[in-house]
Formats: sequence, structure tokens, C-alpha cells
Amino acid sequence: MTLSRIALPLGLLSLAAAGLGVGLGWQVARLDETTVIGSAAAHYVAEAGPGASPHDCVAYPGRAARVWLVVACAHPDGRQFGYRVSPLGVLRAAPPPDRAPRT
Repeated sequence: MTLSRIALPLGLLSLAAAGLGVGLGWQVARLDETTVIGSAAAHYVAEAGPGASPHDCVAYPGRAARVWLVVACAHPDGRQFGYRVSPLGVLRAAPPPDRAPRT
């Protein structure tokens, strides 16, 4: 009797944890560079306002820990925007790099 009182909640907890793990893993597995760069470029266009275009942005691999991609955008009026993307796809504003790599 006491075993079933422990086993049932433990089994349900294990199933919930497995479901959460599969769900989060599926999100990360479907994440691709094109989607992430497009999202950062759209954020830049909304933030920078008139004159901004997604074509103002370039992306390159991040060098810091927990930075998958760095997206650097240069507005035609000279303003610089930078975004860091984590391996989980979290977009964070960052100071623009001193110089972006040549493409």
C-alpha cells in the first residue's frame, strides 16, 4: 500500500519531466540560423525605425560562452545595433561590435 502511494506520484512526476524535456528539446532542434537572423533583423527594423532594412544586418558566430550568433546591423544614418543570440534562441540586445567581420 505505501509503495503505490510513492510510485504513482513519482511516476506522474517522471512523465511530466519527460514531456517537458521532449518539448523543450524539440524547440531547440527546430531552431535554425535563418530563422534566428530573420528574427533579429525584424527586431532591428522595429527598433531603428524609418530607413531601416533587414539587409542592413550581418551575422557571424559568437565567440563568447553561451552566444551562438551575433547579429550586427548598421542603419543608413550611421547608428549601430547589435544582438546576441543564445543556443536556445534567446535574443538579447548588445553593444554593436567595434568592427563586424567582412562578408
